[in-house]
Amino acid sequence: MTMSQTTGRSGRPWWESGVVYQVYPRSFQDSDGDGVDDLEGIRRLDYIKALGVDAIWLSPIFPSPMADFGYDVADYCGVDPLFGDLAAFDRLLGDVHARGLSIARVRSTGRRSRRSQASVSPRREWPTTT
Repeated sequence: MTMSQTTGRSGRPWWESGVVYQVYPRSFQDSDGDGVDDLEGIRRLDYIKALGVDAIWLSPIFPSPMADFGYDVADYCGVDPLFGDLAAFDRLLGDVHARGLSIARVRSTGRRSRRSQASVSPRREWPTTT
């Protein structure tokens, strides 16, 4: 990481003193014309950089049934096909860092989808003793 990615203008870590711009991927910019905004659309970073921000706070992009607009996460390791794929996220991340910005992703573990594997207790399959 470069110094600009780890510290804000004050010399303190960006998450303590930096200006953060929240991006809701579903309503930023549609890059492929399907009517839903996506990760490729967020790559219009010169606009965000010109605002004087230090970091982008990216609202959930994880796979989700979208009952709660993406906050009902089904898988914390992927990208919902609505927004793109992991390769699109990697390109976005590279572009963000190339401009000296940082990125933070929302991880709301208290609001998992019922479809999440983490919602299924492994104890249900344990043998019971009498």
